[in-house]
Amino acid sequence: MGNVRKFTRINHISTKWKTNVALYFIVSTAHAEQIENLSNQIEYYRQVFSSHINWVPVDIYADIKSVKNISGRAEFQRMLADCKAKKIERIITKSISRFGRNTEIYLM
Repeated sequence: MGNVRKFTRINHISTKWKTNVALYFIVSTAHAEQIENLSNQIEYYRQVFSSHINWVPVDIYADIKSVKNISGRAEFQRMLADCKAKKIERIITKSISRFGRNTEIYLM
């Protein structure tokens, strides 16, 4: 019968594997179509979020403001403050352009 391996199922995930995750959304106007789009984005990403058992929800941040400028985006500023306070480890958003028109990604 050769080597028999025994596997133990682990049903508890260690908190060291947990990641504090925030959701960020922005639409440019308060028109009905844009608000519906915002609502649809939030619902979709809540479902995505719920499929990751190691993600710990921090908050949902949503602005109604142009992405051309970060000034006046209260929720964006609140999210940045939470990042600086180390409350957030990962941000989920529809696209990187939600942070600003000329945003680039640098992977380390």
